[in-house]
Amino acid sequence: RPMKPSEVDRYWRGRAVEYIGANPGTFIGVTIKRVLMLLSAFEIPDDHNPYFMERFSWVLRMPLVTFGLFVLPLAAAGIYLSWPDRGRFALLYVLLGAYALSIVFFFIFGRYRLPMVPILIVFAAHAVVRTAEMVGHRMSQVPKTAAAVFVVAAVLVNVPLPEAIGGHRDFRAAHYNLGVYYREGDRPIDAAREFEEAAKLNPEYLKSDTFVLVLAECYEKGGDLGR
Repeated sequence: RPMKPSEVDRYWRGRAVEYIGANPGTFIGVTIKRVLMLLSAFEIPDDHNPYFMERFSWVLRMPLVTFGLFVLPLAAAGIYLSWPDRGRFALLYVLLGAYALSIVFFFIFGRYRLPMVPILIVFAAHAVVRTAEMVGHRMSQVPKTAAAVFVVAAVLVNVPLPEAIGGHRDFRAAHYNLGVYYREGDRPIDAAREFEEAAKLNPEYLKSDTFVLVLAECYEKGGDLGR
């Protein structure tokens, strides 16, 4: 019989817990990998690659405040500075921690962690304001400690992840997805060029009969019969 969604969920949850119990080392290892992905400055792309999109947007090419350069390191300093007044910040701690846990045990892309950013910005703003206040009151020791937290966080966040953790850094998938978009938009030659670029970065594409057929159809439809 067709299973209810709750029954499907219960089944797979049981399988997951069973696997974790039998393979605790693997579970700990992949969880550490996902924590590194969660905190990395690199925006792990899904169907849209923000770095690839820069070629189409002058806004994205601007020297913007980024997750790795300011948002997370400043937020780390802000969390440190907020701790003496933690009663006021308790709800933000809970929201940030709960959301981080909700994705760190499953799957992480750059866009999945986006809901964390507004909370981190609050802590980042707190770091700026509190540091300015303490400097004004000549409390130099605390700003120095907060600065150390900022520097350590900035270094850790910006350590490049190996491909085994962060995935491919090239644009093979982005070119492929753009080719699909152009093909569906009746721009066959543009689609073919994007598919070719994807194949240059990942020759495995050319081992797929379907890929080669689609590429040939794009050239044929675009009038490039020789190609």
